[in-house]
Amino acid sequence: MLRGLGIDQLSTMRDLGHPIREYVVFGTQWWLYVCNRIAEDPARLVQALIDAGRRA
Repeated sequence: MLRGLGIDQLSTMRDLGHPIREYVVFGTQWWLYVCNRIAEDPARLVQALIDAGRRA
């Protein structure tokens, strides 16, 4: 699941025969990884906050 695709879009893609995967960060260094990803593209943080607000 990349770039905020919702469950509906993923289900549709799966039903059309496209393989889907959900990307999950885990382990003891997960926060460092997240910080590095945000540093690569700060707009990701803004988009994550917007997405979180939609789900609330």
